[in-house]
Amino acid sequence: MRKVIVAVLYFIILIAGVNTQAQADIIELKQEEDIVDRFDYFIDEGQQLTIDQILADSHINWSNSSDSKHAVGGSEVIWIRSRIRNGFDSQKEFFLEFDGYIDVQAWFLRDSAMEVRMTGHYVPFRNKDFGNGNRNLIHLSLSADEEMEFYARLVKSSDLLLNQPTSLFYEVIPFEIWVKNEITRRGIFNLLIGILVGMFFYNFFVYISVRERPFIFYLVLIACFIFQIEHNGGYDVQFLQRFDGYASIWGLVNIPLSNLTGAMVLLFCVGFFNVNERYPAYFKISRILLWGLILLTVPVFIGGKVAAIAMPVAFFLSLLVIIYVITIAIKSLMAGYPSSGFYILAQSVFLFSGIIQILALVGVLPLNQFTLYSAPAGSTIELVLFSFVLANRINVLKRENDLNQKEIIRQLKEREELQANINIQLERKVAERTQEIEQQKELIEKEKIKSEKLLLNILPKEIAKELQETGHAKARHYHHASVLFCDFVGFSEYAKMLSPREVVEDLDFYFRAFDDIIERFGLEKIKTIGDEYMAVGGIPVANETNAKDAIMAGLEIQMLVKSIRSQRQTAGEPYLELRLGIHTGEVVAGVVGKNKFAYDVWGNTVNIASRLETAGLIGKVNVSFSTYRLAKDDFEFTPRGEIDMKNIGKTPMFTADAYREMS
Repeated sequence: MRKVIVAVLYFIILIAGVNTQAQADIIELKQEEDIVDRFDYFIDEGQQLTIDQILADSHINWSNSSDSKHAVGGSEVIWIRSRIRNGFDSQKEFFLEFDGYIDVQAWFLRDSAMEVRMTGHYVPFRNKDFGNGNRNLIHLSLSADEEMEFYARLVKSSDLLLNQPTSLFYEVIPFEIWVKNEITRRGIFNLLIGILVGMFFYNFFVYISVRERPFIFYLVLIACFIFQIEHNGGYDVQFLQRFDGYASIWGLVNIPLSNLTGAMVLLFCVGFFNVNERYPAYFKISRILLWGLILLTVPVFIGGKVAAIAMPVAFFLSLLVIIYVITIAIKSLMAGYPSSGFYILAQSVFLFSGIIQILALVGVLPLNQFTLYSAPAGSTIELVLFSFVLANRINVLKRENDLNQKEIIRQLKEREELQANINIQLERKVAERTQEIEQQKELIEKEKIKSEKLLLNILPKEIAKELQETGHAKARHYHHASVLFCDFVGFSEYAKMLSPREVVEDLDFYFRAFDDIIERFGLEKIKTIGDEYMAVGGIPVANETNAKDAIMAGLEIQMLVKSIRSQRQTAGEPYLELRLGIHTGEVVAGVVGKNKFAYDVWGNTVNIASRLETAGLIGKVNVSFSTYRLAKDDFEFTPRGEIDMKNIGKTPMFTADAYREMS
């Protein structure tokens, strides 16, 4: 923060140093204003007089005044008669400046000849006597001790939106002083524009990387300030000189441009401080201010009294915008919001520089090029500080992102620990059931029926019989079997809301219901792994209907899960959803190991079925093309197109929607 303040102070000192010589030139200019030897004026009430009538009518009541602060009043056409004299001992060149007038025609009498010159804010650039931005200049060269009389017809605008002349008197500027001042003026403008253009492109490329909305408003704000500087410097008039009509609307551009700038300042503040979420009441106020800025642009194009009434309202609204953004910044600073201090400093510099320029224009402070250009310099400093604000925002976002990543890692570790606890609980339950089986084996002779039933709960009937008779079971190959996989969605998050005991009981509740459905449709339950459930149709006894049986079982399982979900949603309790996949193909089935044996299946069909479940839609029965081909006449299907599956590639998939009733 200290480095930023030092940089701002250095920039202010630089501008002040550039303008020291310019102030000396202005003092020198005032000492040379005695070249005006005579000055008379006449108000043309009828606005019809021509130069010939002025020269021919000796009864015109000319008023004599050398007061450069004489009020123009409400007149729109004024004639002046003046004599200027070069009191120097060498030829001198001068500029006569008629600021504030929209049309100036001057007739210079020299050696019984008359020269006509034109200038004025509404006069096309190419028709001006001396084109320099939007300044009303007439170039004049006088020999040593030469005197020249001239007449000028001055027209002021009736549109109150435009700057009005504050004096009948014209300003005489020696050529060499004008050149010094112009070099200084253009140097300041070019410096400010160069800084703004550099910041624009820098922040534009930053925006491409971060995609933060406040950058958009900031970039538009920079563009507005660039155009304001070059507009007030008259560069746009010079660039657009081929369009004659632009001169007549030049003065009107400032109002909508100022409103657009205010709107961007407002939007930047709202976006940067996230006012919509942090201060909802203030956000409503910002919308009112924004619409006010937009609507107050309309009277500019209407003109007249409507525009005159709208001007103070627009000025008052601009003050409200400044108060609003400073209030939001102060509230955010008190709340510890990042970069609030930079933002307040930026607004303070802008406000202070604007006050300096206003005080200079009304005569409280001396009018020199430091005070005259304090507002654009302050605006540039403001935007430089805004750039620091945005840069600091990026750093804050980076720190927040690092913290979020650490939090994600911590949550993953917690989930791993939770999953480990669940596995331990499941292993304990399996161990308990295995112990029960061992105990039942010891009583097999006494309770043969009970032991056989328990064995059938673990193995298919045919396999159990083979084991009883031979002591082992041979692996069998099946050309046509349907493997069903189902897995609960978001189970880890769901498990975090329950105790380990409740998690196991809930899984047991679901899996028991699945067991009933699987048994009813002739499928063989193979195993459960965590929250995953696996069953196969068409084994150990081969059949031709296993694809249809598996789909029927899958539809009923999804229907059961949805029903439980609906009940728990109504009760405000957490619930689970299911993904389910089925694939039909070749498998090998058998019993492996000699201790704690289990009936299992192997083959690529099992892998594809697992991938189908992973890629399946939640709440749907996702099937492969082979399963669809075998059951397409029995069910309504919805094609999903080719889905890319890990280690398998793109595979056509379908969802089985409903059983097709046969007529």
